Amino acid sequence: GGHLPDEEVKSSEVSALALNADGTMLAIGYSKGGVCVCEFPSMETIFTSVQHQRGRAVRCLAWHPNGAMLASGAQDTDIIVWDVTSYEPVQHL
Repeated sequence: GGHLPDEEVKSSEVSALALNADGTMLAIGYSKGGVCVCEFPSMETIFTSVQHQRGRAVRCLAWHPNGAMLASGAQDTDIIVWDVTSYEPVQHL
């Protein structure tokens, strides 16, 4: 993992998208390994982080049906489960 400025994460290519069940939050995966969660449809950023290896594109995102967790999978072969209330990674698989 690591930290990249929001601008650097968001300037990379979008590589995955997932809208939560009630359509209020959009998760975006980026080619530099970043994950961003935005309010939808306003696109106001709630959270941005890089926990996947830098340069390893996020390829899949999935919301838990109750919206409490988000999973991200990347080319680094890691799956990270995020707690959506704290936006902290709670599990690396």
